[in-house]
Amino acid sequence: SSRGPQTADVIFDLGGWDFHHLVFHLVFISDIQHNPQGVDLKPLEVQGDNYRSRSMADEFLDAISFTIRDRIKKEINAQDTVFFSVMIDESTDISVTKKLVIYIRYVKQDLSIKTVFLGNLGLEEVHVNATLLYQHMKSYLQENGIDMSKIIGFGSDGAYIMTGSKTGVATQLKNESPYSVAIHCMAHRLNLASAKAADDVPYLKEVQSVLNIEIDFVWPNV
Repeated sequence: SSRGPQTADVIFDLGGWDFHHLVFHLVFISDIQHNPQGVDLKPLEVQGDNYRSRSMADEFLDAISFTIRDRIKKEINAQDTVFFSVMIDESTDISVTKKLVIYIRYVKQDLSIKTVFLGNLGLEEVHVNATLLYQHMKSYLQENGIDMSKIIGFGSDGAYIMTGSKTGVATQLKNESPYSVAIHCMAHRLNLASAKAADDVPYLKEVQSVLNIEIDFVWPNV
């Protein structure tokens, strides 16, 4: 899974709600204020062309996401943006769909630095290599107006597909953005160091063995 930076301006705790329920209840706020006794609190049963149907919730979500993406695109491509760094992570979700998560960190002329979540791409390919990942990343960056020549940093989990010296994503990026510097994610490095250190502690090795057995037993039934 992606270990993106926790630098968002707002963190939402949905308390178990999915986004459809969130939108439905946001829409209900004005209804409750004006008519608290007459509000229908079963939105999933409401059909037809009204603001409480599932189709309208989807339209709300599309509008919200479009607005956020447009705002981010304008911000990162403003004239006072000097340089960019890219952070990506590739994973597979529960539906066995390949995902590519992309963050952008950019520097302004006043030396302020900001990190934003740019996108979570669904990849059609079942098997991906470094060239495919790089092509997807490059295409998405260009779609969002990123000037590849201004990229000076690249962050990843350090896997060979990302940092391989011949065909890794970082290597291909450096061929096009010669000033880019590849960084191995500190969280992943800490994880590797912790795992290596734990190998010298018999008790921790036993705990890890028990956990692996439990995971192997539970995972096929999830």
